[in-house]
This record gives sequence, structure tokens and C-alpha cells, in this order.
Amino acid sequence: MAPFSGNFVSPRQFLIVRNRAILSLHRNQFATSQLYIDKTRDLLDAELTALMNESYNRSFKYDFTSFVTQTLLFFSPSSVVVRVQMLAELEEIVQYKQLHENPEAQEFIRATWNKR
Repeated sequence: MAPFSGNFVSPRQFLIVRNRAILSLHRNQFATSQLYIDKTRDLLDAELTALMNESYNRSFKYDFTSFVTQTLLFFSPSSVVVRVQMLAELEEIVQYKQLHENPEAQEFIRATWNKR
């Protein structure tokens, strides 16, 4: 099965592509890793846009229970927001590994990670 099908990225598809990006990163194939990250982000864009539109529309009809439920779903591990954050973190690792000749820049990135 191809890692991408249609406009929706299933959790399984996301894991396949994320793992390919990680494997490429481990092999120091930075361009390939970035390609997987970019493709996944493009496909997550439609899902994220739909989520944001839905949240925006619901904000005009304040219902505390609905608000709490939507907030919990928004940040759940399977949430598109969490998956986008994972991609951003993978990009940081690509950047970190590419800076192997610049220890000061790597230290700055490590300090940022430690603050999180």
C-alpha cells in the first residue's frame, strides 16, 4: 500500500511516513527525510484547515462542555496538531544533525530542547 492515498492521512499512513523520515534521518539522508516531512505536512494541511474552521465556527456558539471536549480532542495523541508538532520536531533534528560542524549552533538547539 502506498504511504499516501487521498487527502486524509490515516494514523497508519502517518506512522509509515514518519518512520521513513526517521530512518532517512538516521542514515544522514537529510534531503529524503525532509521530502517525507514536507509531503506529510502537505497532506495534513487539509485536515488541519478543516479542524481550524470547525473550531472557529464553534467559538461563536459558546458551550462549555463542547469547548472542553473539542479542546481535549484538539490535543489528543492522534490529533493532527500533535502530528504537525512531531514533523516540526523531526525538522529540528534534521537541522541539528546538519550542523555537526557548528557545535555552538547545536548547543543552542539542545538548550531550546531542554527548556521545553
